[in-house]
This record gives sequence, C-alpha cells and structure tokens, in this order.
Amino acid sequence: MQVTPAHASAARNFCLHAHEGQTRKYSAKPYSTHPFRVAELLNLYDGSPLSVAAGYLHDVLEAGFDTTLEQLREAFPAEICELVERVSRYETCLARYVGKLAQCPLACRLKIADLIANVETLHLEPVQFSYRYLTKSLYTDRQLAHKNTPLAAAFLTEWRKQRRIYKTRNEHTKALACS
Repeated sequence: MQVTPAHASAARNFCLHAHEGQTRKYSAKPYSTHPFRVAELLNLYDGSPLSVAAGYLHDVLEAGFDTTLEQLREAFPAEICELVERVSRYETCLARYVGKLAQCPLACRLKIADLIANVETLHLEPVQFSYRYLTKSLYTDRQLAHKNTPLAAAFLTEWRKQRRIYKTRNEHTKALACS
C-alpha cells in the first residue's frame, strides 16, 4: 500500500491520542511535542509521508505507553508499522539496537531525527542525565551518520551547542557546591 499524506495526518492524530495527558520526563510540556518535532525534522529533511508518519508514531510502542503493535497494525500500513517497530527500543544492548537500525536507511533517518529532538531539550534535563545522553547519542549518531549526511550534520550542530550548555551548567553546579 502506498503511504500518503493522509496516513501522516492519521499518525499525527494517533500520536495526540496515544500521548494524551503525558508530559516530557523533566518538564511540564506535553509528551506529544517530542514526536511532533521528530516528524517536523523528517518532513524538512526527507519529506516522505512514510517518514513523517513514523516520526509521529516512533515512541508509541515503547515502555510506559499503552499502544500495542497489533493496535498500530490495525490503524496503519505495514511499512509504517515495520519502521516504528524497528526504531522502538526493545534491545537492552545499545550496540545491537544500533546495528538493527543501521540495516534500514529510513530507520537511521528516524533515529537521528529523534536524537536531534532529544538533544534540543537537554538544557531542561538534570546535568547528570544530560552528560549520559550526550555520550550515548553521539555514539548512536556516529554509527548511523554515514546513512544520512544532512540529518547527521544537523545532529552534530545541535549536539555541540548542547555540549557547550552542559559544560557551562556543570561548571556552575560545581561552583555552587563549593560555595
């Protein structure tokens, strides 16, 4: 089945419903702001309805959310469901997870857009979390970057910006602890 803009619109609505009442981990922002940003990045760098739809849906199968793969399959074409399932983090081993992503260029684009959206909000996170995420996200991006140069370049730009913010916050936190 051909994935159309109507599927992306349906994914947007599904995302709103699936994440209704949920907030981002360290802020009061609605959780849906994250998948909306991922979909926006994918629309900007890819533009395909398949990528945009998967961007809206990329987190609905993860722990803490109530959507099942069967529900997703009932609502969307197989191509969307397969992409969402591929980027959903079931693996506890980061290297295996990244290896699974690397087999699919669309999954690489989706994951890098997800990394960008997460890194953009790191200044809202606790300093210790920011450091761990910066490290993990750089590893993931470096493993996938050769699959998608424009998005990878955008990720590195945002990563460097957030790293500077982290260093400033970390130095400020240390200074406060010493006073």
